[in-house]
Amino acid sequence: MLCLKVPKQEGEKVRNKLLERNLLSKEAKIASEGSYLLIPVKEDPGSEFDYPLLDRDLEIRERKETDYTKLIGEKRILDEEDILELGEFASSMFEDALSTYDSQDAESAKELVDRDDKMDKMCENSTNKILGHLIEKESETLSTDQATRLGQQVSTELLTIRDLERVADHAANIAARTIYLVTSTREMI
Repeated sequence: MLCLKVPKQEGEKVRNKLLERNLLSKEAKIASEGSYLLIPVKEDPGSEFDYPLLDRDLEIRERKETDYTKLIGEKRILDEEDILELGEFASSMFEDALSTYDSQDAESAKELVDRDDKMDKMCENSTNKILGHLIEKESETLSTDQATRLGQQVSTELLTIRDLERVADHAANIAARTIYLVTSTREMI
């Protein structure tokens, strides 16, 4: 598997950039090698990332059937990777918001506020995927039990998307307050 060899202290920053550019591979786990991290990538990220690109055997992520998927007896509408990508993006925004607040870095805070638009778009795309699935299912004749399970599945996935989007909104709010602390302007509050 292709991976970047990155100093540990730069690992989170690089992981977030790869995630933003949809280059982070979720097929394998990030590995540690001495004072470096081996971060799996989908393809060669090019010259933007000035780290050695290696081909290594990394531990493959196991795909586990969750209790939820056993309960409904169907595959999720959204792939687990879709939800994980939203969660990782929201988590990186929150971590970066705390970091910009701590360092009072208004420029990074402005960039973080802009990332919230990307998160909103990602959530909108995921929601549209679920709604498209519902429209597709509408033409099928479902039993009461199947319709109930589908409703539960849709509800759970939509609420998860909403909650992750709210985490990103809170991160953007922290960034806006950082900008206010540094510049005394209320443009984003």
